[in-house]
Amino acid sequence: MIQSNAKPPRGAMRYTVAIAASALAACAIAGLSQQSVSAAVSRQAAVEHAVASERSEAIVTASASRLELMPEVAYTKYRLNLPIEDPVREKQAESAFVDGATARGIDAELARNVIRDQMVASKMVQYDLMSRWKVSPPPVRPYKDLAKELRPEIDQATQRLTAGLADAVAAGIPADWHQQVQRSIDIAARTLDVAVGRAPLERSLASVEAMT
Repeated sequence: MIQSNAKPPRGAMRYTVAIAASALAACAIAGLSQQSVSAAVSRQAAVEHAVASERSEAIVTASASRLELMPEVAYTKYRLNLPIEDPVREKQAESAFVDGATARGIDAELARNVIRDQMVASKMVQYDLMSRWKVSPPPVRPYKDLAKELRPEIDQATQRLTAGLADAVAAGIPADWHQQVQRSIDIAARTLDVAVGRAPLERSLASVEAMT
């Protein structure tokens, strides 16, 4: 067998080197493209997470604002010897909330559960304060009118709750919604009125937290 020591033409060598260089460049570009895409996806995910967190914070903040009015509600009822339970008023408030929520695209059952959670939590605060005041009456001071002063404030907080809920539902509930709501509760609880406490806040958001 005869072995050939002939070298390939220079042109062929240049062509081969060029092909190899092009292949390496293509690989490098592909790698950079993948990194760029991954970075873009990460940035988009971060933005979406931040926006979703803002939505959960809006709902939790509205709920906290509503609850922080309950000590005043309890004090007025205490001074006027009014019962905490008001079934007629509660039914009216529930119907109004469900009507307003469904008009904004929120499922009626979800809306009904959310407002009922709010009412249960509100009465938790009131019952707790009333039980304390039976043992140690609070200092006498002016109280607010339920119909003229307190209910309009409660209605404003409830409207913010409805708006936040509608925004969250319209945007779609993310997979980590439960964790986001918990983080928002953590933040709100830091400045929550001590007369309210974390437990009523969490109770007020039970149905919100369970949204999927």
